[in-house]
Amino acid sequence: MKDAVFELAILGSGSSGNSALITTENCRILVDIGFSAKQVCHRLAALSVAPETLDAILLTHEHSDHIAGLEVFTRKFKVPIYCNRLTAEALKGQGIGTDAKLVRERIREVHTLVIETNHDERKLQDDPKRPWSVKQRILSRHGHLSNRAAATLVAEIAGDHLERVILGHLSRDCNTQDLALAEMDRLGLSGLELFCAQQQEVSPRFCIKRRPPEPTVPNDLPKIAEQIDPIAYHHANHYHTQDTLDLQWDSL
Repeated sequence: MKDAVFELAILGSGSSGNSALITTENCRILVDIGFSAKQVCHRLAALSVAPETLDAILLTHEHSDHIAGLEVFTRKFKVPIYCNRLTAEALKGQGIGTDAKLVRERIREVHTLVIETNHDERKLQDDPKRPWSVKQRILSRHGHLSNRAAATLVAEIAGDHLERVILGHLSRDCNTQDLALAEMDRLGLSGLELFCAQQQEVSPRFCIKRRPPEPTVPNDLPKIAEQIDPIAYHHANHYHTQDTLDLQWDSL
């Protein structure tokens, strides 16, 4: 892992389960655990990682395809669980709410992006297995990202920083790799390194390296402030020191 900030491997991604492993020199973090505990152990073994060596499990949200193996796995392996307060409340049966403000602005500087490309809108609309009410939920702003929506978001943030995009959560019935990749190509994103994560396969390890800092001069300070927090910068009349963003991650 020389010169790397961390390594990322997708244990599997799709409508039936999602999980990823982040590895640094100092820790191993499992992001979501949407497969059975047995299956997660099997996939970790493919990466030569023992479950008991995990330092934490980070949950993005509480849908079953992201937490299916959580109870059994944590009963067997005493791994700390981290999530935001609302997900913790949902897991404890106290309801749920979401707030996705500023997400687009926060990911503009990333070099590697993992993004959902769940469905092709036409294939979903024509799917005979799903009732219209389910289709409406998936297509709504509270549903899943389509190939078009994901590609549009990537195109909006693509620039000097973004190098690699990992497409995940592809529907088995309503999407294909070719369709997801074609939508990226349609918006001129084929120059990026694109990879489709699979439901049944562990991905290669992706090495996320630290870029050398660019030299700065005093006149660059306003530009840097805008890059760090574009919303706060434009809301203020002058440059000011930014506080560390509190994402409210909590340990269950």
